[in-house]
Amino acid sequence: MAKKAMIEYAYEIMQEKKSISFTTLWASVAKKAELTNEQKEKALPNFYTQLSLDGRFVALGNNKWSLRDRLPYEKVHVDLSDFYNDLEEETEGDEDEEAETKKDESAHQSEENQNI
Repeated sequence: MAKKAMIEYAYEIMQEKKSISFTTLWASVAKKAELTNEQKEKALPNFYTQLSLDGRFVALGNNKWSLRDRLPYEKVHVDLSDFYNDLEEETEGDEDEEAETKKDESAHQSEENQNI
């Protein structure tokens, strides 16, 4: 019998639970996959990365995970508009500072030219 990918074991486990801590999920996946302690240690970072990147799963905070399709859109949607607004304001502020610096340098250069 071919073994499943660890992320598929996680999906099966998550279908039975509303939410689960990462530690409990990892222990259950490792048990289903029949991993040795050494294999668990090596596979843990890769599993966490897969879980984070797989669109079926969502981190709820406090190290709890759930399936995305169990949650309402508002709970899993990340509104990035505030981030982009802050980024635009920072960029505009940087441009203003650059213009002010050039203006100061130009004035300083004019003073030096007059003193010559």
